[in-house]
Amino acid sequence: MRDLFKIALEFQNKGDLIKAKNVYSKILRTSDKNNYVLINLALIEKKLEKYSKAINLLQKSIQINPNVIEAHINLGNIFQLLNNHNKAIDYYKNALNINKNFEGIYFNLGNSYMSLEKFTEAATNYKKSIEINPKFYRSFNNLGLLERINENYEFAVDNYKKSISINPNYIHAHYNLMEILEKMHEHDRLKLSINEAKNIFGDHPIVLMFQSLILINSKKFDEAISLLKSVKLQSYKGITYEQKARYYELLGKSYDQKNKAKMAFKYFNLANKIDFNHPENKKFDKDNTLKQIRINRKYFNKKNIKTWKKITQKSNQSKNYFLIGFPRSGTTLLDTILRTHSQIDLIEDKPIVPEIKILFNKKMKGQYEQINKNDLEKIQNLYYDRINFYKENKSSKKIIIDKMPNNSIEVGFLHRIFPRSKFIFSLRHPCDCVLSCFINRFKMNDAMLNFTTIQDSVNFYNQIMSLWKLYKSNLPIDYFEIKYENLVLDLKKNITPLLGFLELDWEDSLFDFNKTALSRKKINTPSYNQVTKPLYKQAINRWQRYDKFLKIEKKLLKWINEFEYN
Repeated sequence: MRDLFKIALEFQNKGDLIKAKNVYSKILRTSDKNNYVLINLALIEKKLEKYSKAINLLQKSIQINPNVIEAHINLGNIFQLLNNHNKAIDYYKNALNINKNFEGIYFNLGNSYMSLEKFTEAATNYKKSIEINPKFYRSFNNLGLLERINENYEFAVDNYKKSISINPNYIHAHYNLMEILEKMHEHDRLKLSINEAKNIFGDHPIVLMFQSLILINSKKFDEAISLLKSVKLQSYKGITYEQKARYYELLGKSYDQKNKAKMAFKYFNLANKIDFNHPENKKFDKDNTLKQIRINRKYFNKKNIKTWKKITQKSNQSKNYFLIGFPRSGTTLLDTILRTHSQIDLIEDKPIVPEIKILFNKKMKGQYEQINKNDLEKIQNLYYDRINFYKENKSSKKIIIDKMPNNSIEVGFLHRIFPRSKFIFSLRHPCDCVLSCFINRFKMNDAMLNFTTIQDSVNFYNQIMSLWKLYKSNLPIDYFEIKYENLVLDLKKNITPLLGFLELDWEDSLFDFNKTALSRKKINTPSYNQVTKPLYKQAINRWQRYDKFLKIEKKLLKWINEFEYN
């Protein structure tokens, strides 16, 4: 039996999985209670993507002997791969009950917690793995990812550097370091990091990608294309989904700048396909957001609104301000301009409204007509608590604006909770808006998954704008629509009426909004690079170069007319 196990193991190590599987199966026909045969056979089934078979084999191993740690760890790994992170966590915890000093288990636990966006628990487990093994470089790298999520960018840089100092050959820490330095506009530090990586890895695709990024930022687009086209991605193992998508995105942007729309579209499309197929993004469902839009369109009719109980508000109740619009409509530009004003603070892209909507649904079961004064105040107080938590500037300013484009979907809810709300709605030519969403990559969620095809992007725009039109028609909302193009053409002329809407005066410092962006180093949207520069007109009517083959103008003509872009 030992000889057969040795033969099977040799086949497995050589990658001859079918022969190894046959030998392990032969052993099990003689003795079906051999834990390590079951575990090795499960690993083969996992490699062959026969996950149900692998799970059954590992569970059988645990039934035979629950103290074999490898069975629990591998079950955790499979469930993590299948995005069933709660089950993965259960099995990793079982493994820790067997051996509490295994740093790799804490690392895996941290990864599952991070995927569940339980960032405190993730950090605790990464730190525990480092406590056990101070040279566990992958945990330092992932702590860097957490610090980036928490917008502690210099702490993120420090952790990436620690990971690299322990293992200079860990390419992913180099990638994360270069990426964050680029987003922080730390171009000198970025160049140093690129040179350091090049000395270690030579012409590795990741090194060449960031070299091309320097060329793109210097407007040397032909050189960037030539460098990127020299990359042979298929020749390198370990290139992640994110890195592949970034590579194609950079090629797309370079061709776009050269006015080669068909080539640009080809590479943007490849980047989107990779994002859509990323295993981590399988947990998202684009239909969830579309379903919520349908629910809101069905509910917010005049008949239902008439059933709302009138709730007396305090006479000194402060107004709430929301900056909304379709993604890529100019909300980040408006954010940067407005936060330059001495009397305005902005909260950028924080999930505050979804949090208070959860409380509303829990207390009111979605019944707007049943809301009472006490429940209303509880929801309002939670909102203000979260606003204070996220405020960058803790000093008291006259106005705090909550900027989140997708809050456009919840205007009806926000008007019910905050009847004195003021909404700033950013507009851009519908075709430019849709195209820009398709060619830029977002942090993925249910809503953003709609931008991975041009057809879904068009549909999402139609759905959002139909809902916005319904809100304007059926609710007495106080709103101000402002066009991106007008801002670009004449900042003062077009921002002054908006400031009047906010009961504020013009300040000359607003002309220098791009300096505000550079000083912040905290722009978390695909627009981070544009808003650090003076206003430019190149993004206006970009869609016309693509519409010869995309044909989106006809599908958006209703909104082109509605918003007077014709």
